[in-house]
Amino acid sequence: MRHWTELITAQAGTILVNDTNSYSGKFHAIYVLEDTIISTLNDEDGNSVNEYITTPATAAKAGAFITPFDKQKVFNKITLTSGSVALIL
Repeated sequence: MRHWTELITAQAGTILVNDTNSYSGKFHAIYVLEDTIISTLNDEDGNSVNEYITTPATAAKAGAFITPFDKQKVFNKITLTSGSVALIL
């Protein structure tokens, strides 16, 4: 697991997702860049968007920082309905 300072500074890089196409890949955290509706979010343990966002149909606010429950794991899939996020690798 990366140290939290590595995540905050995105030392391993980022991927900007700003469309409604599904993105699959390993990423350690999500930084919400603008008010964003996340329709799909999965981690390695099988947790989904409903576990991370209590009302997924309502936008996650800009500035939100989302990490997996188990810090040894990563997210592996995200799909947006609107907005944009930076996936922190």
